[in-house]
Amino acid sequence: MNIGFMTTWPKKMKELEGKPTYFPEKILTSLIESRIQLNWQMFGEAKNIAKIPPYEFSNGAFKPKHHTIRENKKGRYSNNVVLQPFIWTNKPYRSPQFYFSPNFKCVSTQIIQIIHSGEKWRMPWVMVDGFIMTAPEIEVIAHNDGFDSTKDFFKWFDTDFTGDIIHWTNLKY
Repeated sequence: MNIGFMTTWPKKMKELEGKPTYFPEKILTSLIESRIQLNWQMFGEAKNIAKIPPYEFSNGAFKPKHHTIRENKKGRYSNNVVLQPFIWTNKPYRSPQFYFSPNFKCVSTQIIQIIHSGEKWRMPWVMVDGFIMTAPEIEVIAHNDGFDSTKDFFKWFDTDFTGDIIHWTNLKY
């Protein structure tokens, strides 16, 4: 199943708008650190391969993105579903897709809910599989989803949200 990732932050991220997300690099770092088996030879024969600069992933240049959070209304994401990650070259849905990694499997999913109280001074509630997360746990979730901070995480998830955490590693909350 194709699963798209942004390479730059959209307007809703305010001061981050237009800056790189480094999601492809963070995902590749996660796959390498987690020692997930990838068929690079078969990938090299595919069309529309992204040209990602040859970063040194092992030197800690990128913190890994171990999962992604998505709506899952149709139940598309489940254990053992094969994921094919891609990026858009320009604007999502309006430009060609480029693949930046071989396929890998969804290891598991967890239900995540984000509930905003409406009070700006209060951090939104985050529940994973029905359990309320503490502020330090939310920070871990935000970092593992590729955000630099919980502030950025809540800029993205700025309204109430229910969806799935889609894991490609054995990580669980």
